[in-house]
Amino acid sequence: MESAIACIIMGMFILAVTGGYAAAPQRASAAGTAQDVLKSLDDRGVLRGYAVTLDYAGLDSEIEIAGYGHAVNICSESGTCVGPEPNATDVWAGSYFIAGKSAYQPLEIKLYLWED
Repeated sequence: MESAIACIIMGMFILAVTGGYAAAPQRASAAGTAQDVLKSLDDRGVLRGYAVTLDYAGLDSEIEIAGYGHAVNICSESGTCVGPEPNATDVWAGSYFIAGKSAYQPLEIKLYLWED
């Protein structure tokens, strides 16, 4: 009887620790991924040069994310954006704000992601 109770307790402990089942792996937040990519480009010194010259095509060429299609927009403080709109469904967007490069010129860079 004691061994049966011990087995039940051990089984309940294992279920509690593992969550009771094997969960499917969760896909990372695409919006967070987009923001991380933009931050990485800024850290490498690439983002601001393209952004202040409104060169969305040049910026777009720097981005490659496996499993995702993407589009880049560069938006001014007034809300005017340059760059293509995403042509997909289930689109996530990550934004990154900069104050400019050598002069104050606030811009928002939007990176849209969708699964290929």
